Amino acid sequence: MKLAELQPGEPLLSRLGILGEHDAFSTYGVYSVALSADGGRVAVGYGGFARVWELDPPRELARLVGRRRAVGSLSFSPDSRQLASGGERTVWIWDIDTGREVARLTGHQAQVTSLAFSPNARQIVSGSADRTVRVWHVETARLLAMYPTVYAVARVSWSAVGRVVRAVDLGGGTNRPHLYELELVASGDESEGGAT
Repeated sequence: MKLAELQPGEPLLSRLGILGEHDAFSTYGVYSVALSADGGRVAVGYGGFARVWELDPPRELARLVGRRRAVGSLSFSPDSRQLASGGERTVWIWDIDTGREVARLTGHQAQVTSLAFSPNARQIVSGSADRTVRVWHVETARLLAMYPTVYAVARVSWSAVGRVVRAVDLGGGTNRPHLYELELVASGDESEGGAT
């Protein structure tokens, strides 16, 4: 089946047979979904784990088990070989081919709400309900920079060149979300950054 065969409004995952199963994962509900940059893979976050599928032809690639809490955010690396999943206070980075945990990033004080790999996949930015944006080095799991926000973070992203992080908070019920543009500077290693 080609994705173009889907009718408008037709549930993609159901049509692919991905969510047609009635096993334990379906009772948790879906908390997050991510598509790879090339559109060839989809990841779905549930209560405590994520599943990754190839879309054409449809087949499950990995079931990635973290904690029992909801997987509230997901992000594929630019090459679609790694997946970051965010839960309560923690970010996990997974190798999709092996299903193994590559790194565990800890330090947030509340649910991780948004994740984004840098264009070169050396860094990842996380936003959280704890009102912080954090930049991490993927290989070493080291925190490189932390920025406060006024309210809980809704989304994070990178500029195309990977030197600027953008974040949006939820506005705390004021109907006035804040946009943050945070410039990173090199600190001896191109893969590292710090606040300016």
